[in-house]
Amino acid sequence: MKKIVLARVDDRLIHTEILTLWVPEVRANRILIVDDIVAKDKFRSKVIKEMAPNGLIIHVYGIDRAVEKLKEPPSFDGERVIVIAESPIVFEELMKCGIRITQLNIGGMGIRGERKTVARRIACDDREMESIQQMIRKGVHVYFQTIPKKSWEEAKKYIQE
Repeated sequence: MKKIVLARVDDRLIHTEILTLWVPEVRANRILIVDDIVAKDKFRSKVIKEMAPNGLIIHVYGIDRAVEKLKEPPSFDGERVIVIAESPIVFEELMKCGIRITQLNIGGMGIRGERKTVARRIACDDREMESIQQMIRKGVHVYFQTIPKKSWEEAKKYIQE
């Protein structure tokens, strides 16, 4: 199985903070974007992949393909993977398929649709709140943190059962 060094919810998926702050912080050399819609959009997937600086590989997969890839042995010695999705529901699904997630960083979930503000820069709908609660119950450390040098807060402080 791949070594996941950061599992992150960020509805922007890939952006400068990921590439310039998180990648060096966790010494990642591979990013896996998990999103069924983006994976089917060849143009958007290509743009995301082309953002990769030298030494970093970016893949875009739907959930099923991501599970297959994450269950494979490391592609090379020292492989370190960041997994990013737009919603905590994706990580709950990955866990149901046998992917081990011990910590979940929630970095940015903007207001849209039925989402309501939970904390600064974090908004969830009822299903996302339920997903976070489920992961916490299963022992996943879920926390809110936008960038590595800023302090983090426990999700359970904001997400009550």
